[in-house]
Amino acid sequence: MSYQSKLWFQRTARELRLTDKAYLKNLSVGILSPAIRQRLSERVEEADRRGEDLQDPSTWLDLVLIDCILTLENIEGNPIRVAVEVTTRDRNALNELSLVKSHNFKAVRSKLGIDRHWVLLFDAVNPPASEQIVDALYEQIDQPAECALIDLRQ
Repeated sequence: MSYQSKLWFQRTARELRLTDKAYLKNLSVGILSPAIRQRLSERVEEADRRGEDLQDPSTWLDLVLIDCILTLENIEGNPIRVAVEVTTRDRNALNELSLVKSHNFKAVRSKLGIDRHWVLLFDAVNPPASEQIVDALYEQIDQPAECALIDLRQ
């Protein structure tokens, strides 16, 4: 996934007022580090070896494949917090979905108060329209799956 695609989705989610700003504002390294280090220490050690900035909350979110955090209401009107990973490659999408479904990623989500984790696959050259994103997200929020791949390619 390109960094530009990640930024595009983050900006789009903010414009659509789907981003959980209050939650993100309160996320800190002090919250993220213990939750992630306990279950995914190998990923943390690898990031440290690569020289990534472990004082930056976004580095910790990248370790658990979170590009954006949304809060959506389901059909009953209950708010559900959703972590989103965006990608533009089929193979990455399937690998990332497998990771987020794992027991360790589920435990991290639970510690962080995140209910769902979705991998969004789209074409970076021809990204989906805002309406298509909203429709896909709200269709998925009423499904029982905790983790899902949402294919937004046209």
